[in-house]
Amino acid sequence: MKVFDEIDGQKQEMPKHAMRQLMQRPNRFMGEATFWYNVGVRTAIYGFCVVELERSVAGRPVGLWPLNSEWLKAIARADGSHDWQYRVPGHQDVTIPAEDTAVFRFAERGNGDPYGIGG
Repeated sequence: MKVFDEIDGQKQEMPKHAMRQLMQRPNRFMGEATFWYNVGVRTAIYGFCVVELERSVAGRPVGLWPLNSEWLKAIARADGSHDWQYRVPGHQDVTIPAEDTAVFRFAERGNGDPYGIGG
């Protein structure tokens, strides 16, 4: 993934941009290729993949974590977005707010369904 800015009508790559830096090392266990592999496999198998955005105390993004799609349940909000309940067997359920997730879907169903075609 590359980040660009448009300056005076010219696109310029920004290799030191914070998003570019985060993608190079999305979390302490994955590099960029492993991260995208995990997102792609989950999306292909389950129809969707939810990535949790880890934030610093100041609220700055510091990590991206692909979650196990089997353990996720969408919780609809009135505005059409979805929080996600994460149910890891043997652990207490955790609700992850929509603002802290990025959802990748294999294909949209066209009806607002959060899961994609495999769900």
